[in-house]
Amino acid sequence: MSELKRFGRRLRRFINRPDVFEILAEGDWGAGGCWILAEALVQWLGPPARLVAVASSKLPVEHIAVEYIDLYIDYQGAQTEDEFLSHLEADGIDRPRIVEFAKYLQVKARRSGIPCDVYQVRQLISKLNTHFGSAR
Repeated sequence: MSELKRFGRRLRRFINRPDVFEILAEGDWGAGGCWILAEALVQWLGPPARLVAVASSKLPVEHIAVEYIDLYIDYQGAQTEDEFLSHLEADGIDRPRIVEFAKYLQVKARRSGIPCDVYQVRQLISKLNTHFGSAR
């Protein structure tokens, strides 16, 4: 198992600790907190991490995650593309596909109720640094 997959398992446990989970005003890391988690991870990991959106047959943005090297990272941990898409389908996203999280999709995400509060992102980055150390 790759080091990134191990990190993904540790990340899942970490984000569900009460002191980390309380960062979210509402929802969870998969429903309402995905962009906060993804943004914090991109800033913490640094390049080549990048934000990606998941579109469905119904919505242009259903979910936001991180593409890092050859894996996708979200509240489920670090997964291959096939694993990631399978989990999304199992979560009820119809025909998920990974797309670039372009500016116009960021606007659509905000309008559809996916928040990305800078203060919450900073809190999560601080907790990532405390728990895992600096990623760079």
